[in-house]
Amino acid sequence: MQSRSLYNDMFTIITNSKVQKDLPTDFVNFYGSKEKVSYEIQKYQLENDIVFNGHFITTDLNFDIETLKQLKKTSLDKTVVYTYDITHSGVASECTIDTSLLLCSVWTLPIVLENYRTGVSLYGDLLSHRIKVKLFNRVL
Repeated sequence: MQSRSLYNDMFTIITNSKVQKDLPTDFVNFYGSKEKVSYEIQKYQLENDIVFNGHFITTDLNFDIETLKQLKKTSLDKTVVYTYDITHSGVASECTIDTSLLLCSVWTLPIVLENYRTGVSLYGDLLSHRIKVKLFNRVL
């Protein structure tokens, strides 16, 4: 029996509603509520015995696919979430993460998608799980 990689060289694009543009074959759109998306991704991975390399979460349906193609080259590990902007402050309520576009691994995805259940900001939730938040390198 030949061994194959667990990762499938594919990325998800997670949105609130269906993306109306053609996506390259290495991107799969999951859309809807956070609960539905979280379940559907896990189900897909289990049924196909694979793991997505990463997950783009966006609130902007007009995203540029060429930008995502470049950003998917970002070195991704299980303790990092990438964003375009982050505000660090000594006051907890002023600490924020720009959620217009996030990139995370399969390991951090449940923390990001299920954050609404905690009653804590995404910044605080990631910090409490020892997840680093880094800025995307502006590749374009």
